[in-house]
Amino acid sequence: MPRIVVERPMMGADPDRVWSIARDLLSYPNFMDQVLSVEQCEIPGGLSGTAWVVLFNGNELRWIEEDRFFESERRMTFAQIEGDLAQWSGSFVAIAQQEGTTARYEIDFDLGVPALADVLNPLGERAIRSNCEQMLEEMDVRSRVHANSDA
Repeated sequence: MPRIVVERPMMGADPDRVWSIARDLLSYPNFMDQVLSVEQCEIPGGLSGTAWVVLFNGNELRWIEEDRFFESERRMTFAQIEGDLAQWSGSFVAIAQQEGTTARYEIDFDLGVPALADVLNPLGERAIRSNCEQMLEEMDVRSRVHANSDA
């Protein structure tokens, strides 16, 4: 199963601001081209969940994930509990650095088509990596906009 790690140093970005932007999952369609919708939903056990609709190579993928937030660590984990992928799970963390923040996504995925894994996994890796890079870039930009509006 492929694992993708995407990290971005954000010079001068406050880790709490980056974390606040990252944990606001419902806002992702506002700054992510491939995210069509994200809605809060109830999942068994009273846990926090979100229902996602995203474009993947021109096709809509849907899933519901369990989201867990670890505020003091500025970290969240997510795991598909229902949906189109065989597996979707990972984490995000905003790490305080001397001169800003390092933000990191780690994602494990399985598209669920073993016979085509050699073809589909590289496509999936490129698409997911590109989406993560776009998310982190937008978080970086948004953290600076917020910082400048406070000045």
